Amino acid sequence: MSQLAFAHAENRIQKFVLKPLSLAIIIATGAALYQHVWWAAGVFVLLWFYVGAIGARLGIHVGKSFDELAQGVTPNLAPEAAGDDVSPEEMRELVRPMVHVSYVVTIATVAVLIAVGVKVWWALLIGVVVSWFGSSVAGIVVAFASQSKHNRAPPQR
Repeated sequence: MSQLAFAHAENRIQKFVLKPLSLAIIIATGAALYQHVWWAAGVFVLLWFYVGAIGARLGIHVGKSFDELAQGVTPNLAPEAAGDDVSPEEMRELVRPMVHVSYVVTIATVAVLIAVGVKVWWALLIGVVVSWFGSSVAGIVVAFASQSKHNRAPPQR
């Protein structure tokens, strides 16, 4: 219900999903270039731009210029108030970038498998499994990202 809780959830998705994924893609690009697998490096560069586009579409970045987005500055958000929760509509809005992340992971997996010599048909079959699994995990990640600190269960002793 709270825009602040929604912004915090988007911020967590950016910090804990998009940034590590972007770093992993940069490392994969370097590895592909080192191995002289130019087509895979090209795929990873395109995926890196796609991850940037996913991040740019998050609501916390709406209205920012390209220069502001290039700096990677995340807005400072006020602490969450107790009881703030994300509505079901906002939850559906948060699932969208995570589904796009699952597409990125699927394409990257297929590219890596083909680059290491797995037959294309097997790589595509594994890609279908990764896509299905990624779409399933997307909802779980959003559920964790949308929890406010005050609504989490206390640690068990």
